[in-house]
Amino acid sequence: MKKKAIYLFFFYCISISVLADNAANFQRLMVKAEIDFNTLFLPAHSPTLYFSGATSEEDWVFRNYTETGVLVGIRKGQVYILGGPWSEVTLLGSLISFIKDYIGYDQIAEKIAILKKITTEDNPCFKLPLVATGTRYLIDVTANNRVTQHFVKYLQSDLTRSQVTTTSLKDGLVAEIQKKYHLEQDLLLLDELITKLPVSATATDVTKEIVYQYSPAIDNLQKLCTDSTWSTDVNVRRIDDRGNDTQFKLAFSGEVVRMESVTVPAGQFATIVVNEVSESDEGEVVGNTRSWFDIQTGVAVKVEERDEFGEVTQTIEINSFQ
Repeated sequence: MKKKAIYLFFFYCISISVLADNAANFQRLMVKAEIDFNTLFLPAHSPTLYFSGATSEEDWVFRNYTETGVLVGIRKGQVYILGGPWSEVTLLGSLISFIKDYIGYDQIAEKIAILKKITTEDNPCFKLPLVATGTRYLIDVTANNRVTQHFVKYLQSDLTRSQVTTTSLKDGLVAEIQKKYHLEQDLLLLDELITKLPVSATATDVTKEIVYQYSPAIDNLQKLCTDSTWSTDVNVRRIDDRGNDTQFKLAFSGEVVRMESVTVPAGQFATIVVNEVSESDEGEVVGNTRSWFDIQTGVAVKVEERDEFGEVTQTIEINSFQ
């Protein structure tokens, strides 16, 4: 009898714990739903109510939106709705699925909150990971109201060199980016960046290769602080398809703007936002980009290129990881 009582108490504790977890997740779900569907769930912030069934599995956790006549509740881990457009009790799906797919923003917000806490206390900096070798994804490039797609693949990514290829899905042309850097006092410093561009059979007098040499070498966006800024001179060498070799200098600078979540076709990501600007000797802005770096993979999930007036001329977004 004593053993049976212990078992009953054990299962009672489990059921109470599950109910508490479900109730907490249900409240998270409705907080976001009240914002996204603010004409359906009124009044907002309606209290969460409980109804006990014959067993703990039959218990309901629900909210009654009296202004719109809508009831939303969970039972056995499933989400149901009644009222408004729904004339009968309708199953919407499992609570776990809603938390995973719909509340993903909250999880990202939590990551950013943790990151902000990390970067404002004892350690004011955050270190982005190197993009892993073999990482492959599809990007959408939008310019002049036209979208093209390209496959990006990291062929190599280690402490000495990084090599990335971009393949156009339209014409099969392949561009290649190489980064050379060295490790110094636990920092990865970028020395040189080489961009090899594809040249079609009909193209003439176009850039075939650009070499950027940084002096001094710059932090390869590995260690970013909440107020990070950096600047360096860049020696640029441009080679066109006819073999013409042009050399000039640029002043390169960058800064960490903020930490935020960003939505692209591939999903939502917790990111660090970075601005980078290149200027000629005459002070003319020749490059102005804003990039959103995913804090988990180090990948720039979104990049905006801007003109000298700050207007966006081209946008790159990750469509999907392959």
